[in-house]
Amino acid sequence: MMRAWSCGGQFDGVHGSDVIGFAYGENTSRDGTLDTEGTWETYYAHEVNSHMVTSVHVAGASSPGGDAAADSATVMSLRLQFSF
Repeated sequence: MMRAWSCGGQFDGVHGSDVIGFAYGENTSRDGTLDTEGTWETYYAHEVNSHMVTSVHVAGASSPGGDAAADSATVMSLRLQFSF
């Protein structure tokens, strides 16, 4: 059984209609048999025009799956969103 918590925030209007956000969370086993897994994410979204938004996301995890011996992971992605 796991316990989990997370928090995050988003700031609108950083530059025009742009948005920046972040989040962090942890999962912990109730009986202490697993290490605490931490996850985080940050992103920046830029409105190119009224039909297209681009965003960059960076996310990471420490002790994935509660395994202290596992390497931490970081992933970066680019997203394009079209609205018609």
